[in-house]
Amino acid sequence: MQIDRLETRKRELAESVTLRESIFKSRSTLAASGGYAGLAGTAKMDRMKVVAAKTRLQQYARQQAEELAALRREADRLRKRSYPAFDT
Repeated sequence: MQIDRLETRKRELAESVTLRESIFKSRSTLAASGGYAGLAGTAKMDRMKVVAAKTRLQQYARQQAEELAALRREADRLRKRSYPAFDT
């Protein structure tokens, strides 16, 4: 039961990481193509907001990746405890 919950949580986090990576890639593509260039007036503030949002998303994706790795380790530990391997 606990392994099933961990597997479900792992899947959810993997989907979330994938979504955030695609958002990051699309924003990077827009910025690289000059999508943010040529804005008048508050262009610097807008660019700063974009950079701040990008940084937050990267940090959040990194945290989720670390949590996913921890959940994988925990699932492996539980699996090994439930099904011990005997050295031959």
